[in-house]
Amino acid sequence: QLDVAFSLIAGGLPDGVEGIKVSEEEVVVAFAPGTAPATSRVAAGDLAGIPLAAPRSGSAIKVVADEFFAAAGESFNISLESGDPYLIRCLVSDGFSAAILPASLTRREGPPVDTRPLSPPVRLPVYLIWRRGRHRSPAAGAFVDFVRERAASP
Repeated sequence: QLDVAFSLIAGGLPDGVEGIKVSEEEVVVAFAPGTAPATSRVAAGDLAGIPLAAPRSGSAIKVVADEFFAAAGESFNISLESGDPYLIRCLVSDGFSAAILPASLTRREGPPVDTRPLSPPVRLPVYLIWRRGRHRSPAAGAFVDFVRERAASP
């Protein structure tokens, strides 16, 4: 069991969970190198019919991807769902499909991918989270206090 964790959150913190918002994450579409559209951003209609890999159902990325396509009246052609976003990046790099991913995952060292932000832009808050009322170790408590102080600073 984890004392605290960083998590993307869609639609507010779940019941029984407390957290501190620490940043925001842009959601992007990752493409195999050389296959991204020439446009600087991609709309849901641009992705219609393109097979897309995505994090598993219920994840924050999948929730906002579903909302993004629904708001545009477009369908989401899912080629694969996985709980391992790095695996998704590897498959995209090899040409399996494009994918909806957090931008930070595509900037880390790893297999090459080309990215395009969504249009309209989609961003998710990043929280440090923990279970309400659960005992935290002294180290976890000190970390939460540190993050809380940093989050309160301009």
